[in-house]
Amino acid sequence: MRNTRWATLAFALLAGGCTDADRAGKMGNTVAGEVDTVGGVVSITHPNETLVRAEPIHVTRDLVIGAATGDSEYEFAQIWDIESDEDGNIYVLDALRREVLKYNSNGVFERAFGREGSGPGEFRWPARLVWVNDALGVWDPTQMRLTYFSQTGT
Repeated sequence: MRNTRWATLAFALLAGGCTDADRAGKMGNTVAGEVDTVGGVVSITHPNETLVRAEPIHVTRDLVIGAATGDSEYEFAQIWDIESDEDGNIYVLDALRREVLKYNSNGVFERAFGREGSGPGEFRWPARLVWVNDALGVWDPTQMRLTYFSQTGT
């Protein structure tokens, strides 16, 4: 599975961004309250009580990539997205550096690709990584362009 390693991290990040009502619905709990529709507008009223009674989530650190100082390939400026492939390689989109950094499944740096600019393989402001078949796409909204790279960065 392509994003197995990131499932725990993604779940923790998504759960942290959910409202109490979202968490309750996803965890199978019920939320006390009233739902009323008047003139096509849905209104939800709930009492002043805790909405979620769920077990705590436990997260275990699996791998750390990055350092405050040291080799530049382990120093990040502004991470905007992370993806992994079927082999467990990890791709980090650093928007400020305008490049994608590739690490193997053990967190060892392999290569960087992309750079600042407007030509082929260049970005003005890369914002998203997306897999399309076996190609890694980098979305640059300032250029309205999706640039595809192989797993080797070509």
